Formats: sequence, C-alpha cells, structure tokens
Amino acid sequence: MMDVAVYSHLEYSDCWPAFFGEFNKYCTVDFDNKYIFSNELDGSEDSSFQHVAYNDSEAYTDRLLSCLKQLGRGKVLFTHEDMILCDTVDENYLKEAEEAVGDVDFVKLLKGGSPKDTREDIKYKSSKVLKYCRHTFDYVFAIQPTIWKTERLIELLENNLGQSIWEFETVGQEYCRKANYKGLYSFHRDDVQRGHFHWHSTVYPYIATAVHKGKWVTSEYPAELNNLFTEYNINPEIRGTT
Repeated sequence: MMDVAVYSHLEYSDCWPAFFGEFNKYCTVDFDNKYIFSNELDGSEDSSFQHVAYNDSEAYTDRLLSCLKQLGRGKVLFTHEDMILCDTVDENYLKEAEEAVGDVDFVKLLKGGSPKDTREDIKYKSSKVLKYCRHTFDYVFAIQPTIWKTERLIELLENNLGQSIWEFETVGQEYCRKANYKGLYSFHRDDVQRGHFHWHSTVYPYIATAVHKGKWVTSEYPAELNNLFTEYNINPEIRGTT
C-alpha cells in the first residue's frame, strides 16, 4: 500500500481537529503508516499519526525534505492540513491511482492548473478517472493532495532547496520537465469546477483549500466551512475570512 503524510505547522493547529476528524470520517484506507510533519504539536492532532519534526528556521522545501527522508522509499499520499476532506473517498479509484504510481511518478488527486493545463484531458490507459499531466503544462505538479513515489518527491526537493511553498510550486516545474517526471491527475466526468482553476474531486473529495494567506476561504466554500466551524467549535473571526 502506501503511507499518508500531512504537512503542517503549530500556527495551523486550529485546523487539526477538523482535518483529522474529517479524514477519519471519510477515509478508511488502511495506510501502512500515517505521519504529521510539524515543527511542534499541541495535543489537538490525531495520536495515530506519527510526529516527524522539522527545523522551523529552514525553508519549506528543506523542512519537507528532512521529513520525507525519515520515511520508507515507497509511496506516500501527501497533503496539507487545510486540504480537508468533505465527502467519502472513493477507495476503488484511489487504489487505481496508487497502483498507477509505478508506471508514473505521481498522481495528483484533482484537475487544476492554468487555462492551458485544463483545456483537454488525455486518458491514461482504460481508466475512467486518470489523465496525463503533460510537460507542456504550466503546472506539471501542484501542492495539492498527491500520491507520490516518495523517492521522486525527495529528488525534486533536493534540486529545489531554500524555497518557500509558493516558489517551489513555480520553480519546481522546470526540474520536472528536465528530469522527465511522469504524472497523472484524477478527473471524473461528475467532477464540478470550483473557482477558476480547479475541479472538485470525486476520488478524494476535499476543500481546495480551506485557508488562503492565513484566512478561511468562506467565499468559495461557505457551506463546507460553516459546517466545520459548527462541528469543531471553530471561531472563524480569530483567523478571519476571505
């Protein structure tokens, strides 16, 4: 199977009860190992996720690299704490995506990118949901829930040290092209476009994303986030909304 790893920071621990609560509600996959990458913990995380600590003074890519090097060299579903599930994961399609990592280096679990990237979908083999990420895309990969061949994500990070999350998602694309990274993304015919740049995933249905520049994104996900605020006793005024 594969591991699952969620990247976070203590400053985002107000997201943890909702992230882990919804993850356990909607995803019953039997992962090999479950990890939380964070500088510190405060007890509000799920104790079944093993803590892998990073140096808070380092850049995003260096933090992530140091954590991933402590994992095995298999496959990992990598996500962030504000990419919160909001419906049941389709385990059959997720299994198909996991099995495809071997033929390819990663499977991004939603359709998204620039207008050029989303114009046409090219089917992977006979799959109903998997499509090819092409090197002509502006965004070959994205910082979104993705099943990675762990060693290839490590290689990508080793060649993009000292970068913030935003720099990595921009600058790292060229390395993927040069190093011939092969990727897929999931897109089911029932997936609905949300905003200008992405579609809601029926394979791994999540809020993409719940927090932007430190504020709750209620403009795009009002119903989903208001439900989380109520269920997990979150005061949105503390973080603010956008």
